[in-house]
Amino acid sequence: MKIILAGTTGLVGQEVLTQCLAHPSITSILVLSRVPPSRASADEEASRRVTLEYTIQATVAFNEAFTASLVGTGREEALSAAGSKFRFVYFSGGMAERDQTKSLWVMAGYRRLRGQAEHPATFESYIMRPGMVLSRQGTLADRVRSLAPSVRVDVLARAAVDLAVRGHSEKISENARITE
Repeated sequence: MKIILAGTTGLVGQEVLTQCLAHPSITSILVLSRVPPSRASADEEASRRVTLEYTIQATVAFNEAFTASLVGTGREEALSAAGSKFRFVYFSGGMAERDQTKSLWVMAGYRRLRGQAEHPATFESYIMRPGMVLSRQGTLADRVRSLAPSVRVDVLARAAVDLAVRGHSEKISENARITE
């Protein structure tokens, strides 16, 4: 299986890459990065651009490339019979809200932005909505964060890779499903 991976500069992305490298079914990994890890930016405009605009542009580009490569080739039936699919796994966030008109009391901007980025695609797409992401080390900060809905980074990454490799009947995975 071939993997295209974006967002490897953060805690979760680095762990997903590590899990992909260790997975026996994954034969090729293409890593997309907008900047070197040391130049990653966290301001509001950059966050909106990366979270929403880049994600939507990626889904549109992947959709067009994938469907264009199949149309008229006779490969549609072969791919369907073999079970080969293009799967898109997007990391949103706990409490993401797709309804942009809904009144929100807590973290409204973040929740609306993440919900807006949960862009439906015509290919097989999945949304992961973890709560707090805990490190592998189990630090004091992790212990405090674990009082809220949370998942360890390696468990989250393993679930994402499994979802990309095998798919699932559920399209949105929150903490309970991720830890299963």
